[in-house]
Order: sequence, then C-alpha cells, then structure tokens
Amino acid sequence: MGRVFALALAWAVTVGSLSACRRDDVTPSAPSDTSNLPAFPAWAAPMIGTNAAPDYDQSKACLGHFDMISLVHKGDHPGYEVYGWAWDVDAAAPAARVIIADSTGRIVGAGEGGVNRPDVPKVLPKVTSVATGWRGLVAARGGKVTALAVLKSGKQCDAGSLQLPGD
Repeated sequence: MGRVFALALAWAVTVGSLSACRRDDVTPSAPSDTSNLPAFPAWAAPMIGTNAAPDYDQSKACLGHFDMISLVHKGDHPGYEVYGWAWDVDAAAPAARVIIADSTGRIVGAGEGGVNRPDVPKVLPKVTSVATGWRGLVAARGGKVTALAVLKSGKQCDAGSLQLPGD
C-alpha cells in the first residue's frame, strides 16, 4: 500500500509540474491597481511601436510559454505585468530578453529574463538552467499578445501567446 501511494504521489507531482511549465487554461483574474505601467527597460523603449516581423524566426529555435498576468495597471498609462519562461535551444541558455507583440506584429511590451523557474528543468531535462523565467510589461488594452524570445543569434522566436482581457 505504501509503495502504491508513493507512486501515485510521484505521478501527481509530475503532472502538476507539467502544468506549471505550460498552462493552456485561461489566466485567472489578476489583481489591479490605479498606478501607471512602469517604464520599459532602456534597451526596449525604442522598439515599442515598431514591427517585430523583420527578425522573426518561425523555427523551433526556442521553447517557452507565456504564463500569466500578475498585475493590471489602470492609471493614465495602463497595461499589464506578465510572466513566462523562454529557452534558447541553439545556445542552450535562457533567453535574456523577450519582446511582446500584438496580433499585428507591433511591439507592445518587453521583458527581461533571469527569473528562477525550477519547475521548467524538472519537466524538460534538456533545459539545464532554473533561470528561464522572465517578467515583462505590456502596454496594450486587450487582445492576443505573443512573447518573442530574443535569441543569442539576434533572431526572435515564438515563446507563447496570451489573451489579454479588454477594458
């Protein structure tokens, strides 16, 4: 009986870990406040409003997922704080930067990597770092957005999409 329970528990933990790496469910309601969206990282500010398409690599050069909205800013400059994870397959390293594009390919946000995600390498053994997580900012009022991992090669790779709630 003890062995069966231990195996069942191990299976449940594995299934839970898999869902932590890639969730296809709808993001639950995130808390909101009346503050403005913080400033984008200095490297990303000139890119906001430009098109992501010229450097977009549609191959599977990365792994990743756009996980969730963590905070909704409802001030004069509204937007979202978001999280996900991304792995540069060719470089065998976490993506240090992520740009976020809307459905037209216009860059509406950016994020920086280095957030610890120990669940990712537990589920995906070829991912050898726990620092695959990223935190980003999105200046959009709703709609589908896609996280594009900026690879060491300079190209951008699809690291997942998320539907933002409307106003």
